[in-house]
Amino acid sequence: MIPTVEKCTSEGREKHTVVADLDGTLLRNRNSFPYFALVAFDVSGVLRLLFLLLVLPLAGILHYLVSESAGIQVIIFTTFVGMKVSDIESAARAVLPKFYSEDLHPESWRVFSSCGKRCVLTASPRIMLEAFLKDYIGVDIVLGTEIETYKGRATGFVKSQEFLLGRKRLSFSERRLEKLSLRLDWVIAILIFLL
Repeated sequence: MIPTVEKCTSEGREKHTVVADLDGTLLRNRNSFPYFALVAFDVSGVLRLLFLLLVLPLAGILHYLVSESAGIQVIIFTTFVGMKVSDIESAARAVLPKFYSEDLHPESWRVFSSCGKRCVLTASPRIMLEAFLKDYIGVDIVLGTEIETYKGRATGFVKSQEFLLGRKRLSFSERRLEKLSLRLDWVIAILIFLL
């Protein structure tokens, strides 16, 4: 059994690789909705934010009655449909880092930052997180949900039905990390919540 992060030492991990989930592990909050709301408001204004708030109950119902991925797809679609990719990237660079930084879990960050190679897995769209994770906290690899684009605009759809949710995280991360010449049995510190 893997010990809790509070019991993990951060000493001597310079040659270790860490794979961590974002929501609820690196970040204290398990709910990524506030970050979607920030992007919706920053890029499209109050009308998109209000529409996102109206759709939230539907996403919650789908999450509990159909699947977690169905709920997330509704949030992703409502947030991103029609947005310019460059606008999403700008919001991800200018607005989100402040809020992500404030939400970092101190114990997870202590262990995560002590490792030499860092990878983050998330069900959230990679485009929202990559700038913060790579530029601010030194993540090497970001494995997240990819959104479809057409002529520089987000369609609101996801590229693959393979969301990084629950037990799918482990098999997905194994395949992706092997492509990057990292095998999970070499990974020393794993901070993944398997649901």
